[in-house]
Amino acid sequence: MTQAARNALARVDSVLADNAEPLKSTIANLKIFTAGLAKNTGGLDGIVTGLEKMTGGGPAAAPKMTYDLRAPNTFRIPGR
Repeated sequence: MTQAARNALARVDSVLADNAEPLKSTIANLKIFTAGLAKNTGGLDGIVTGLEKMTGGGPAAAPKMTYDLRAPNTFRIPGR
């Protein structure tokens, strides 16, 4: 291993050692947060569905068909 790689690994090790406790705390908080999400998935799905309805989200509406019911004045001959 080159000296530059050793120095880089030493710096990474130093950063991890200096921040070990905050990293552990962050991971513990993430576990609590994800457990709460897992427990309340049904409620969150209902909230998101309500927001989609309220904001007009969700699947796109099919385009409306329009028909021209006027009598034709001229007729086009196909192929010309």
